[in-house]
Amino acid sequence: EQGVVGSPPEDLKDIEDEKFYKDMGADYTNGDVWIEIDRIAYNVTDFLAQHPGGEATLRKYTGSDATEAFHRVRHSMSAKILMQKFAIGYIRKRPHAYRILEH
Repeated sequence: EQGVVGSPPEDLKDIEDEKFYKDMGADYTNGDVWIEIDRIAYNVTDFLAQHPGGEATLRKYTGSDATEAFHRVRHSMSAKILMQKFAIGYIRKRPHAYRILEH
């Protein structure tokens, strides 16, 4: 059974945020372009030449969170559906700080 149209595939792997940002960051030399949108990692390497906004737009966000920029552009539903084929995994983020409040 398929999920909601435009939703990520159900068989995505978990990727720890530290691994994503370290291994797929801007200094990543493999040449692949991985970006994060809404806590999902996408390998958009094969889509670079087809991206309507140009290859540089995607490369600018290699190994980083492109969520705000993605939503600011207000992509069409067909773009949101298309991008699901490039989904690699969920980025699991750990809290960076804990606060204990005592009364």
